[in-house]
Amino acid sequence: HARSRGAVEPGSAMSSLAERDFGARRERPIRRLSAQTRDLAARALSGEHSRAMKFADFGIAPEFYLTLPTPNAQYAEAVRLIAERAPLRVLPGEKIVGAATLLEAAHHRVPALPAWPGTSHTTIGFERVLRNGYRGLRADVRARLQRGGLDADGRDLLEAMLRCLEAAEVWRQRHVALIEERLPDAAPQDAAEYRAVLDALRRVPEDPPRTFREALQALWFVFGFQRLCGNWSGIGRFDKLLGPWLARDLAEGRLTLDDARELVAHFWIKGAEWAGIAFANGSGDAQFYQNIVLAGVDEAGREVENALTHLVLDVVEELRISDFPIAVRLNVRTSEALLRRVAEVQRLGGGIVAVYNEERVIENLVRFGYPLEEARDFANDGCWEVIIPGRTAFSYHPFDVMLPLQETLGLAPGSPPAEYADFESLYAAFRARLAKQVTDVVNSGPPALWNRGTPAPLLSLFVEDCIERGRAYHDGGPRYTVRAPHAGGLPDAANSLLAVRALVFEQKAATLAEFALALRNNWEGREDLRRRALALD
Repeated sequence: HARSRGAVEPGSAMSSLAERDFGARRERPIRRLSAQTRDLAARALSGEHSRAMKFADFGIAPEFYLTLPTPNAQYAEAVRLIAERAPLRVLPGEKIVGAATLLEAAHHRVPALPAWPGTSHTTIGFERVLRNGYRGLRADVRARLQRGGLDADGRDLLEAMLRCLEAAEVWRQRHVALIEERLPDAAPQDAAEYRAVLDALRRVPEDPPRTFREALQALWFVFGFQRLCGNWSGIGRFDKLLGPWLARDLAEGRLTLDDARELVAHFWIKGAEWAGIAFANGSGDAQFYQNIVLAGVDEAGREVENALTHLVLDVVEELRISDFPIAVRLNVRTSEALLRRVAEVQRLGGGIVAVYNEERVIENLVRFGYPLEEARDFANDGCWEVIIPGRTAFSYHPFDVMLPLQETLGLAPGSPPAEYADFESLYAAFRARLAKQVTDVVNSGPPALWNRGTPAPLLSLFVEDCIERGRAYHDGGPRYTVRAPHAGGLPDAANSLLAVRALVFEQKAATLAEFALALRNNWEGREDLRRRALALD
């Protein structure tokens, strides 16, 4: 259909990134990044860092339990120990520091409490901490405690949140101290990079970032500490989160596009720190759910695409790091420049870049009842399901759509013979059974999530409205708690319904009872019917 494209201003940062020879550039290696950056990427992708990881050699002291601590208090104590004792990894030449170095974290467990799972299938509210810093979050928690009106569980949660924030500050201070210790003996080039890292880390994430580099460091540090504590969050709308800092730095001459590309590359390298990890149960898509979303519109309907959108695709194209699964939001106004870059990177294979039809997604979110402004800000959940980042607790329940279809057709064990006057009656009966199954899924289990008993004060800090309600992520604290039915076998069910409609009700090759008997007998004695089924287009 006809498309109305957003124009990219000639000579702009985006046009300089996007105007490329689509064919010829495939014939030569891409070399935009420095040799040192490519070397750091190779080290991460080789599994060097994951091979050095170990399980925590510390745990909660037995005497701590003499105080009869609540689950939230136990969790906060574990986070304190992690912050104080987890190994630090800071490599010479790194522009972004902080690492999740404990194997429990990569196994989706809480170090110091390894029987407790972390939280995943979520994307927390990084925008809030970038805007206000840990200091602002701490003030929000204290203000809520002072207002009162909380029950004992609410006070317990918020006090645990404060202890988690204290622990996060300890982790930051340990990094500052380590780099300061290395500086006197560092080679000149390494010393310059250490000083640049220190300039950022002395401020963020305790206070809001002032520059693009500080914003990148703040985002990674907040995200990395969650990972270190066993929580696997998506990152969300990367270019929307950080694009304004980059635009300001470029406009004020603090850095160039090449400088910014190097910084983005170092962020991407950090995301590969668990490459090669031996995780017994797998991670679903082997990328630990650290999803990135690019482009689309903001809450006011304005296009987000900016220079950072294209820098990310540059970095992925050159380094081939797929550890951050990327989804690009597209609409009828998406620029030709971005469509071309997405296609160029997708040509590399490996499932590196997916695309979302954001107009369809936003329309359906609004139909579900989300305000338009929130629907426009959707991301994915640290997997692929659509959620509102920083406001949603998400869980899902898989089920097989073929089971209600088999019951409808009289194929399930114990099902009575099926009789329907026409296909519309059969289809209505199938839809009724499917609706009941979906209703049972939505209403099954506790009102929040399947691991409701798992405390999550660290993660809950970054999800509205947990602080205000005094309720944690798994206990109805977030603005939205979603339990999604994951329907398996939808294509098979659709194809089966089409076959039944054609063979039984249109071609009248068999009655429904005869068709059901042929299926029960695996087509024995009805080779003619099997061939007619195969011939359906």
